[in-house]
This record gives sequence, structure tokens and C-alpha cells, in this order.
Amino acid sequence: MHSQSSFSSILSPVLSQRYTAIATLNERLGGLPVCGGNDFELLPHYYAAIDRIVSDIDLAENYIHVEYYIFSIDETGSKIIEALGRAVKRGVKCRVLIDHIGTL
Repeated sequence: MHSQSSFSSILSPVLSQRYTAIATLNERLGGLPVCGGNDFELLPHYYAAIDRIVSDIDLAENYIHVEYYIFSIDETGSKIIEALGRAVKRGVKCRVLIDHIGTL
């Protein structure tokens, strides 16, 4: 059984000064508190970002959670779909959430 203190880094993460304003804005606008144990990386170049997502999907071993606001089944979207298909064949649990309004 886990104690409350074992989850302290998740429930009360220490944020660097650089990210405090972003976290506060996120909490105020989205109503969701900041949780630790997460990481992010900005990928500023579109096609390189898609290649990275495909690579990460190809490396996944346990699960994949993907969320898109806008998704199109075109050449780019097909790369993601094919990578997810390969993951499913490897036994990786895949979950995909796509905003149907944004995708229209």
C-alpha cells in the first residue's frame, strides 16, 4: 500500500520559476491542478514532430494514449494510424481521442 508521502512528488510537484506562470494559468483556465511525473518537449517543426510521434509509437511497449483536436486521414494522419496498427499487433494497448468537431 502506498502512503500519501510516496505520492508527494506527483500531488505537489516542485516547479521551476520558469513554469510557475504557465501552471497557474492552466489551473485557472482548465480547472486542473498540476501533477508531477509528467514531461513534455516542444517540437516546433511539423513534419519532424510527426516523425517523432511515429517513432515514439513504434518504441512503445505497454500503452499509447493519443489525443488530437484536429486529425485528418491523409498522408500524415495515415502515418500515425499505421504506427498505431503496428503497436496493436505488438500487443500494446492503444487509446485514441479525436475531437469530432475540430476534425470537421
